Amino acid sequence: MFAKNRRDQFFAFRRERYDADAPIFRTLDAAYEASFDEAVDGGADGAGRQMHLWADRIYWRRPFVQKGFEDPEVGVVYSRLRKSRIEIFRGRMKGLAQHQPTVNRVPRVLVHGKTILPLCITDVQKNVSISIDLASIDIGRYLTMERTNKKLIAVVGATGQQGGAVVRALQTYTQFKVRALTRNPAKHSELGDEVVQADLSSPETLTAAFEGAHGVFLVTNVWEKGADEVEQATAAVRAAKDAGVKHFVWSTLPDVEAISGGKFHVPHFTGKAKVDRIVKEAGFANHTFVIAPFYYQNLIGVLAPQKQPDGSVGWALPLDPNVRSIHMGDITELGNIVAGAFAHPDQAGHGEYLPLVGDFMGFNEIIDTLNRQGHNFSFNQVPKEVFAGLFPGAAEIAEMFHYFQAHTYLGSDSRDQVALANKIAGRQPTKFAAWARVNFQDPKNAHSAAL
Repeated sequence: MFAKNRRDQFFAFRRERYDADAPIFRTLDAAYEASFDEAVDGGADGAGRQMHLWADRIYWRRPFVQKGFEDPEVGVVYSRLRKSRIEIFRGRMKGLAQHQPTVNRVPRVLVHGKTILPLCITDVQKNVSISIDLASIDIGRYLTMERTNKKLIAVVGATGQQGGAVVRALQTYTQFKVRALTRNPAKHSELGDEVVQADLSSPETLTAAFEGAHGVFLVTNVWEKGADEVEQATAAVRAAKDAGVKHFVWSTLPDVEAISGGKFHVPHFTGKAKVDRIVKEAGFANHTFVIAPFYYQNLIGVLAPQKQPDGSVGWALPLDPNVRSIHMGDITELGNIVAGAFAHPDQAGHGEYLPLVGDFMGFNEIIDTLNRQGHNFSFNQVPKEVFAGLFPGAAEIAEMFHYFQAHTYLGSDSRDQVALANKIAGRQPTKFAAWARVNFQDPKNAHSAAL
């Protein structure tokens, strides 16, 4: 079957039979618009003849089906394919002799993103045409093409908790292609559609990392030894702007100094907040700020319960446990907000702040929630000065908890921002009780481990 006089379309045909009402399977995507010259260069065929299969010789040609090929094929007529940038790989169709004096079918594979189409360049006594071998795609005689105009999103920190969550969330959207950025691509080759080397400490690596990207998600690691967070983020913003990135999403935190009027000094919060202005002034078509919460995961990680002097297991922190002050969440769900922002720039691409908040609790509420699930945790409020001397970096953590107590984690009434974030994410984040039931160690095992 072959549909006649319909431009810019794929058409189905079978053997030599003609059918003007043959179904149209798919138009070629605008993403194919590029130079065609490099796409088809036949070189020498099996018989030693020189072939130059350029666009002008494919133009307006009717696809040819050799008798004896029983499988349906798809032809291309006056298509934008003639201007496409595609990758062509040589091969030889099984079942044909190597030397064909009058019929020469040169198999190729068209590759564009994840779309892979086997095709044949056919030279029938100089009458050049192009056809696509449908049998190699679908024996059931249906052609399925994947969209090729996916927006490329580059994700910084793709192996970390935030970046990894973003990669996974973006992969659930059909309109995005993910470029995972990591210092060691060979170690994480399956992480994204593309895995590219990038290091925020080496700004020269960011040019290639952001090239061709529609969007960039950026998170920095303030705890990395020797890292200057503002300097790294500034270099990334500049590289993204130079690369023509349209949508920039920055993982920030509240500006503790501004919120507290300079009373509290929490550099790992305020340092990120200082980057906000740089992002705003860069002039991206769209930009979004996401705010990570106090991770639920902290309570089984860096702030896991410890055995106390009185023999109990729990927490000793410089915080009034009766004050509801902590905006919390499962950090693996941050990706839902980021992916939603990329998908809905009209709603969340104009400098909106989108915090992830699964729960808002005081520490006594955290303890009560866990103990109702069978645990027997305790809490002891300790002076700020005592906590500050317990380990390196404890002084800043003590200051952070005092800031929470005075202003809450987010520092202001953020209900509207939380509501927008949940709308953009397309779902409600997990409550602490539900998360803890799955992730906290079984009470009996936890008791044994603490002894």
